[in-house]
Amino acid sequence: MKRPSRLGATSVAVISVLLFSTGGMFIKGLPLGAASVAGIRSAFAAIFFALILARDSSPSDWLRMSGLGWFAACMYALMVTSYVFSMKLTTAANAIFLQYTMPAWVLIGGALWLKERATIIRLVTISLCLTGMTLFFMGKLETKDWLGSVIALFSGITFAALTLALRKNRRGRPLHAVLMGNAITAIVLVPPSMIFDSQASSTLFSAPVFASFIWLGVFQIGIAYLCYVTALRYLQAFEVAVIALIEPILNPFWVYLWNGETPSGWAFAGGTIILCSIALQTLSAGKVQTKAQMEPAT
Repeated sequence: MKRPSRLGATSVAVISVLLFSTGGMFIKGLPLGAASVAGIRSAFAAIFFALILARDSSPSDWLRMSGLGWFAACMYALMVTSYVFSMKLTTAANAIFLQYTMPAWVLIGGALWLKERATIIRLVTISLCLTGMTLFFMGKLETKDWLGSVIALFSGITFAALTLALRKNRRGRPLHAVLMGNAITAIVLVPPSMIFDSQASSTLFSAPVFASFIWLGVFQIGIAYLCYVTALRYLQAFEVAVIALIEPILNPFWVYLWNGETPSGWAFAGGTIILCSIALQTLSAGKVQTKAQMEPAT
């Protein structure tokens, strides 16, 4: 496989984030409980990945992952489930803000586990990003719904663990881990949802709900994680984690297109700081990273 340029790898990461960012809008709008949404979304995603991977491997191969692969799969299942529950239990602002403490955890975990350097530029980037996030959500963060906020923070930690594991396992079978993570989520959550969520079975095949799950499973998870895993093969975990901070900026944009709600001045200020931080990190990484550090897929 031809090695992409840094710009190409960065562009793939941005595409994944663009697709990730559409999740909150659809999840909030679905008339189903959190467990039903998380389980059914992952079921659609698992089918998508199974079709993609069936060309090169068999179901028995999917189960023969390394311990690192199964760790990634479990972190994935915990992350997607906790994200959906946090979206349902607290405000979208709380859920997104706390999940996107993820780059800070990646900075710590990357230094300890992957031996990625915690440079001054990276520390400055994290500080600026957290400042920008605080400004971005000024007036929207709430102290109530504490359970949803705790779950959102847990989602950020598991998202960081997943990112680190996928980067660590970049020469293995990272997409197999994503497939099995979705399969675990679906197996655990779909059966009880069909039993205890009266709307799950009755509304699933209505056109708007079914179309929403196709988007969530195939595009917002499926294609997005194909891009995310690809980016992690060529960029360090911290670089991809910082690029992922574009997602919180995009959420108000989708809301604006959906219902005309204009973002506040604080949101514009915070978003500008976040984008400048991402540019700082991307440009600085491009200057110091040699071609030898751009590792191709194997």
